[in-house]
Amino acid sequence: MSSRKYKSSNEYIEAVKELITSYDDIIAVAELEEFKVTLNEGFIGGTITFIDGSRLHFLEYIRVTNNTSIKLRYRYHCEDAEGATLHIIGISQHSPIINM
Repeated sequence: MSSRKYKSSNEYIEAVKELITSYDDIIAVAELEEFKVTLNEGFIGGTITFIDGSRLHFLEYIRVTNNTSIKLRYRYHCEDAEGATLHIIGISQHSPIINM
Protein backbone atom coordinates (compact mmCIF):
# COMPACT_ATOMS: atom_id res chain seq x y z
CA MET A 1 0.00 0.00 0.00
CA SER A 2 2.94 2.36 0.46
CA SER A 3 3.40 3.18 -3.25
CA ARG A 4 -0.29 3.90 -3.91
CA LYS A 5 -1.59 7.46 -4.09
CA TYR A 6 -4.91 8.35 -2.46
CA LYS A 7 -7.21 11.23 -3.33
CA SER A 8 -9.35 11.01 -0.19
CA SER A 9 -9.67 9.29 3.16
CA ASN A 10 -12.49 7.20 1.69
CA GLU A 11 -10.15 5.89 -1.00
CA TYR A 12 -7.59 4.92 1.66
CA ILE A 13 -10.25 3.20 3.80
CA GLU A 14 -11.51 1.25 0.78
CA ALA A 15 -7.93 0.15 0.00
CA VAL A 16 -7.50 -1.14 3.59
CA LYS A 17 -10.76 -3.08 3.30
CA GLU A 18 -9.67 -4.57 -0.04
CA LEU A 19 -6.31 -5.57 1.44
CA ILE A 20 -8.00 -7.33 4.36
CA THR A 21 -10.37 -9.12 1.98
CA SER A 22 -7.42 -10.35 -0.08
CA TYR A 23 -6.22 -12.41 2.91
CA ASP A 24 -9.40 -14.49 3.19
CA ASP A 25 -7.29 -17.65 3.28
CA ILE A 26 -5.95 -16.73 6.75
CA ILE A 27 -8.70 -14.44 8.08
CA ALA A 28 -11.77 -16.09 9.60
CA VAL A 29 -13.70 -12.90 10.46
CA ALA A 30 -13.08 -9.19 9.92
CA GLU A 31 -15.28 -6.80 11.89
CA LEU A 32 -14.57 -3.30 10.62
CA GLU A 33 -15.84 0.17 11.43
CA GLU A 34 -15.16 3.36 9.57
CA PHE A 35 -15.90 7.00 10.14
CA LYS A 36 -15.20 9.85 7.79
CA VAL A 37 -14.35 13.09 9.59
CA THR A 38 -13.86 15.16 6.42
CA LEU A 39 -13.11 14.36 2.79
CA ASN A 40 -9.42 14.05 3.72
CA GLU A 41 -9.60 12.62 7.26
CA GLY A 42 -11.11 9.44 8.61
CA PHE A 43 -10.90 6.48 10.94
CA ILE A 44 -10.86 2.77 10.19
CA GLY A 45 -10.60 0.11 12.82
CA GLY A 46 -11.90 -3.14 14.08
CA THR A 47 -10.98 -6.68 14.95
CA ILE A 48 -9.56 -9.27 12.59
CA THR A 49 -9.79 -12.86 13.79
CA PHE A 50 -7.40 -15.26 12.09
CA ILE A 51 -8.09 -18.94 11.40
CA ASP A 52 -5.90 -19.96 14.35
CA GLY A 53 -8.08 -17.87 16.70
CA SER A 54 -5.55 -15.08 17.22
CA ARG A 55 -6.83 -11.51 16.85
CA LEU A 56 -5.63 -8.14 15.69
CA HIS A 57 -7.44 -5.11 17.10
CA PHE A 58 -6.55 -1.96 15.21
CA LEU A 59 -7.45 1.67 14.74
CA GLU A 60 -6.04 4.16 12.25
CA TYR A 61 -6.83 7.87 12.03
CA ILE A 62 -5.53 9.14 8.73
CA ARG A 63 -5.32 12.34 6.74
CA VAL A 64 -4.75 12.42 2.98
CA THR A 65 -2.68 15.39 1.81
CA ASN A 66 -1.12 15.77 -1.63
CA ASN A 67 -2.17 12.21 -2.55
CA THR A 68 -0.30 10.77 0.44
CA SER A 69 -1.93 9.23 3.51
CA ILE A 70 -0.51 10.18 6.89
CA LYS A 71 -1.39 8.16 9.97
CA LEU A 72 -2.09 10.78 12.62
CA ARG A 73 -2.91 8.15 15.25
CA TYR A 74 -2.78 4.40 15.17
CA ARG A 75 -2.98 1.39 17.44
CA TYR A 76 -2.38 -2.29 16.70
CA HIS A 77 -2.93 -4.89 19.42
CA CYS A 78 -2.23 -8.55 18.65
CA GLU A 79 -3.40 -11.33 20.94
CA ASP A 80 -3.42 -15.09 20.82
CA ALA A 81 -6.54 -17.27 20.78
CA GLU A 82 -6.72 -17.16 24.60
CA GLY A 83 -6.58 -13.36 24.67
CA ALA A 84 -2.99 -13.00 25.89
CA THR A 85 -1.27 -9.93 24.45
CA LEU A 86 1.42 -10.74 21.90
CA HIS A 87 2.32 -7.27 20.70
CA ILE A 88 1.09 -3.68 20.96
CA ILE A 89 2.08 -0.84 18.64
CA GLY A 90 0.73 2.69 18.97
CA ILE A 91 1.71 6.25 18.24
CA SER A 92 2.94 8.36 21.12
CA GLN A 93 4.86 11.58 21.51
CA HIS A 94 8.03 9.55 20.97
CA SER A 95 6.80 7.71 17.87
CA PRO A 96 7.13 9.17 14.40
CA ILE A 97 4.11 9.71 12.18
CA ILE A 98 4.03 7.00 9.51
CA ASN A 99 3.39 8.01 5.90
CA MET A 100 1.82 5.32 3.74
